[in-house]
Amino acid sequence: MKQTHEKRTLVDRVIKWPQAGIVLALIILYLILAFAPTPAKNTFFLSGNIINVVRQSAIMIVIGIPITFTLAAGLLDLSIGSLACLGAVVTCAFITGHSSSQMEICPQVPLGVAILIGMAVSAFFGWLNGRIITALNLPPFIVTLGVQEIAKGAVLSFTRGFPVSNLPTYVVDVLGRGTLFSVPYTVYLMAVLLAVFWIILSKTRFGRHVYAIGGNVECARLSGINVKRMKMIIYVLNGCMACVAGLMVSFRLGSAQTDIGATYGMDAITACCLGGTAMGGGKGYMFGTILGVIFLSSLSTGFNLMNVNAYYQQIIKGVVLLVAIAFNARSGNTFKRKEKAK
Repeated sequence: MKQTHEKRTLVDRVIKWPQAGIVLALIILYLILAFAPTPAKNTFFLSGNIINVVRQSAIMIVIGIPITFTLAAGLLDLSIGSLACLGAVVTCAFITGHSSSQMEICPQVPLGVAILIGMAVSAFFGWLNGRIITALNLPPFIVTLGVQEIAKGAVLSFTRGFPVSNLPTYVVDVLGRGTLFSVPYTVYLMAVLLAVFWIILSKTRFGRHVYAIGGNVECARLSGINVKRMKMIIYVLNGCMACVAGLMVSFRLGSAQTDIGATYGMDAITACCLGGTAMGGGKGYMFGTILGVIFLSSLSTGFNLMNVNAYYQQIIKGVVLLVAIAFNARSGNTFKRKEKAK
């Protein structure tokens, strides 16, 4: 009887593990890619393709890090993809000395200064999100949607719809495409950022405050947490990390395209939900976000190898998002009701 009870306890723990669903999904996906009679069977697990999946995952994890903070705090940010584009375009413009291929003149500054300028611009728009939400008490969905459109308009106005190209060779070959032991530098950067923010979320007072705000914002306020300041910091973090992700893509391509990050926001939210992070706040898992990103990157790469139409891929991604939200809702993680403190 004791052994039976221990087995049931172990099974219950596995079922209740927040990442159980995404681990199972990954196992099923890789079994299909490995054994199903498709073009991906002989190519997906080649070293070159694995490195490509890891490179794609690195960029999305950089976006997923702040989105994990945002969702855990009970907030939402739909503008992060546009901020990635804006930060990348501004940075590349100051590196090259022109705002687009139409050669609109822009001051040329050293690489480090250009990165700081681009990050400051993205951070400002993140601050704008937080300021409007906290000052006017408006829903994050509406505010970030509006800021997203403003950022898109700013990019198109600044570049006239043309990409910022002709980046210096050292930027592209070293920062964008450089490797160490066959692993791209961008993966090492992602690993450092992930380690830092994982510790912040799980081991620091700031992280505990994030969870407290997401769990019950009124209780958090009454316990002495400066809720408005916390929200502002989270949205500024979103802007800074968005710029980093945008630069990772631009430096690799050798130009800043005006449509960078078009799907970053929804992809990151999907990855976080797949990993067990609650859209209603109070729960956030960096490990789950990593698994969610790897699943989406592997799924996308597998579809490309099987020549699945890009439009169908979008449909499937939408279905995956709905399934993830539904799974979280069944677990009591999504849009949970927050009782006011008495």
